[in-house]
Amino acid sequence: MRIVLALWNAPPELLTDESLAKLKADAVVTSVEEAVRRIHRIIDPEEATVVQQAPVPDNDAERVDALKATGVLEGNKREALDALAKRAADVFNTSVAVITTIDKDREYFVGQSGKLPDAITDDTGTLLPMDREHAICNYVLANDKTLVVSDIERDPRFADNETIEQWNVRFYAGAPLRAADGLIIGALCILDSAPRTLEANEIALLETMAADVVANITTSDADEVASVKSAPAASSTTVGQEVPQ
Repeated sequence: MRIVLALWNAPPELLTDESLAKLKADAVVTSVEEAVRRIHRIIDPEEATVVQQAPVPDNDAERVDALKATGVLEGNKREALDALAKRAADVFNTSVAVITTIDKDREYFVGQSGKLPDAITDDTGTLLPMDREHAICNYVLANDKTLVVSDIERDPRFADNETIEQWNVRFYAGAPLRAADGLIIGALCILDSAPRTLEANEIALLETMAADVVANITTSDADEVASVKSAPAASSTTVGQEVPQ
């Protein structure tokens, strides 16, 4: 017999591994959605792992071609994208923000606001690519919309992911980076060490900032020079800007 204990509006202290052992339950869930995924993993873990993976979009080859056409993987936009990631972290007051792109097999971090101490990085603290199947942003591609995970530890799709666990984060929100024809090449993501939620207007703001990122990625160096000489359009957000309430 396996026991799954459902607790609605449970205080955090009841959701720890220590409390789980005291309650003699195989799992504690806080929502119906979590219950379905947890029970599936208990009954048939291999099938659940496959079913709960993000499906590959039908237009994936076209999407990968669009990513490669931007040239962003060559690293020539790194400084500007790091600045945009920092702006996102400041606006939403999160531990870190990253800008990701996903090709056929790998997720690449083309911009980040700061270091993640326990993550796999190079000597400069830059996040190294990870397998696409382990990337939360892969679900942004698959679902074709912004993804908000209020508490990673409560979502079986990610709670058992060793790569994500190294990041020591609990909250994730990723807005798609839509290139030409609506093809999604990656995501602008904000991450925090504590669970949290986003209001509808905050999600809209994150999506607006993601559009700013795409504009930077798809702008050629010549266009950048031209835009400097002309009167630039006002930015949609500024560093340190408060999120509208």
